[in-house]
Amino acid sequence: MNQKTLIALGAMAVVAILAVVTLRAPRKGERVGPRERPIAAFKADAVKELELTANGGKDKVTLKRDGAAWKLTAPGQHPADQALVKTAVEQLEKIQFGDLVTEKKERFADLEVGEDKGAHVVARGDGNAVLFDAWIGKSVAGFTMVKPAAKEQVWQSTGLFKYAYAKEAKAWRDHAMLAFAKDDTSRLAVEANGQKLVLEKLPPPPQPADAPAAAPPPEAKWKVVESTVKVDPLDDGVANAMIGAMTALSAADFDDTNNYADAGLATPRYRITVTNKGTPATLLLGSDKGDDVWAQVEGKGQIYLLRKFAVEKLAVKPMDFRDKVLVRAKDADLTALDITSGGQAFTLDKAGADWAFGKGAKGELDATKAQPVVSAFEELKGSGFSLATDPATTGLARPQGAVTLHLRDRSVVTLRVGNLTKDNEYFVQKVGSPDVLLLKKFQVERFLKKASDLAKAGPAK
Repeated sequence: MNQKTLIALGAMAVVAILAVVTLRAPRKGERVGPRERPIAAFKADAVKELELTANGGKDKVTLKRDGAAWKLTAPGQHPADQALVKTAVEQLEKIQFGDLVTEKKERFADLEVGEDKGAHVVARGDGNAVLFDAWIGKSVAGFTMVKPAAKEQVWQSTGLFKYAYAKEAKAWRDHAMLAFAKDDTSRLAVEANGQKLVLEKLPPPPQPADAPAAAPPPEAKWKVVESTVKVDPLDDGVANAMIGAMTALSAADFDDTNNYADAGLATPRYRITVTNKGTPATLLLGSDKGDDVWAQVEGKGQIYLLRKFAVEKLAVKPMDFRDKVLVRAKDADLTALDITSGGQAFTLDKAGADWAFGKGAKGELDATKAQPVVSAFEELKGSGFSLATDPATTGLARPQGAVTLHLRDRSVVTLRVGNLTKDNEYFVQKVGSPDVLLLKKFQVERFLKKASDLAKAGPAK
């Protein structure tokens, strides 16, 4: 092999080596090794304290780990919402950093990493050592903006979000009032309006051998242990609904005034005691406060506020545990309806499977308008029994309307409709019964119609 060939082969080898080195070398600007972190990583278990500031400094809280649980130490001493704190701490552990976004201070406000709109998060570990100190800003293109407190830099990050930290101080407090499994309940006692009712849950019936494995368990049945009012026949659904509403009862807000008299808790309107695994817990319901109701768990000093809609299944008088069905009649069970409304009376007659106007009505019946009237009686159930029974008070001495159901078995049911209460409920009484029930306005308006309301519209002019 001559000298020229050797030189050529050597040159080719050098070029090959350079090519390999070039291909393996990172491109200009690419990082080599782990991505830079402006804040060192740490484990969630290392966090012993959190200081959170948000909403322009208006909301500032301190949370400290107390054994296995977290508590709020400022403002005030309160149990903390364990789930919220757990999420906040775990997000700090999972944070990953991307690229440096900017070092220009004039952009910090727009990225919400300053005092006005940012969330300042300080996490400390053992010995008060600072693990994390940064401002959490808004999300941009899928990244959360983060500015380390000690640096004039804003970084991209993933794994955490500002909303997990920018909360009102009270949001970090434990809102749970009661928590138990409904199947563990054995006893229920209700005291209200001078009435008292004590119920005991009956053992569930044995399931048939051929019952589907995925079949839901039957609704619990109850027996009356003590009652100062008539509750026969008992509506088991009322007790089950009350238990269901209490299993995970959470407050909407807190009242830290400790003014039990003004809250109506010195002499509560309702005392509801539920016994779970042999341990009783009593919920007290006090006065209304706008759209809320003051409440307390007996034996605990904290006063809570519950939304009125959350109290509907709880604020049930003992007498309202009684079955409140006024009538059960399907379309096929009816032969005629006599309706009086606004001083006008008319009849709906059943002819085969169809309905038609009878006496007192003109024009042609619109079947689509009549159907809601008929279906209103499939299970017409009151919301409660009225404590007021005086006809002058209820308006039943001179009722606003009435409806008479003619049934296929030749029986007749007549309902009279009295005054409308301030709570948008009508006083309603079945003729022959001493009881006066309350029906929601929308329930009554389904069947208390004039003939003109149900007639077909005439041709457009």
